[in-house]
Amino acid sequence: MGAIEVRRTPREAADTLAQRRAAADARANQAIDILRLTADSRRHQAAIDVLQRILLRGRVMRFDTLAQILEPQPWVTDAQGYLMDHVLTAETAILEHVCEAALFEVLALPDALEKPWADVEQRKKWSELYAATLRALADRADDAMRAMREAAALRQALERPEQ
Repeated sequence: MGAIEVRRTPREAADTLAQRRAAADARANQAIDILRLTADSRRHQAAIDVLQRILLRGRVMRFDTLAQILEPQPWVTDAQGYLMDHVLTAETAILEHVCEAALFEVLALPDALEKPWADVEQRKKWSELYAATLRALADRADDAMRAMREAAALRQALERPEQ
């Protein structure tokens, strides 16, 4: 058996390893930046899609049905990620800052209400709207059930043979 020839000194090996680690870190950071940009791009596209749907309908925002409540909406966030308001109801100064910093999130109203909010009064406004809509939906469901029962009772009364 022969001896193994050493081609590098320990210092050279450490330097080579440090260079490889630095190159790997640079590639990882570049991949992370690409992922962040991709996520931002997707968030932008989601907000654009939602706003286009709202504009194409040619109507104001409505939250009259469960489907409308569950439809994704664009929400303004601050730098810490706290929700501030809906994009279509936010103040102009807030919107200008949001557009520059891409601070928004696309969420359905129930999901938005589960997030932390920067302004309790803004959240209260949306919470009240949500609760009122759910109460109205429940009332309509109760009215529909009452009407069905009355119709069924009327049909039964009309179908009974007279004695």
